[in-house]
Amino acid sequence: MDLTSYTNRLTNAMQSAKPDSTPPQSTEVFVQPDLQYSKHVFVRRDSHRRPFESAYEGPFKVLQRESEYYIVDKNGTNDSIGIDRL
Repeated sequence: MDLTSYTNRLTNAMQSAKPDSTPPQSTEVFVQPDLQYSKHVFVRRDSHRRPFESAYEGPFKVLQRESEYYIVDKNGTNDSIGIDRL
């Protein structure tokens, strides 16, 4: 078998390959039931952290509650934080 026919067959095989479908992922987030009564919350840091750096920052005062996010007073500014980070 020569190199040209091998590369043509390999190219055709790779072009006809279909990716496997992935099962649907659950996006449900556990929310502590007492969160709706809290006056202050901690906010999870999603960025890269140095060793021994806290995973959460706060506490921050809760100004308003919505079903998917809370508005908190974060160092003098109102910030919307998703409930999955509280």
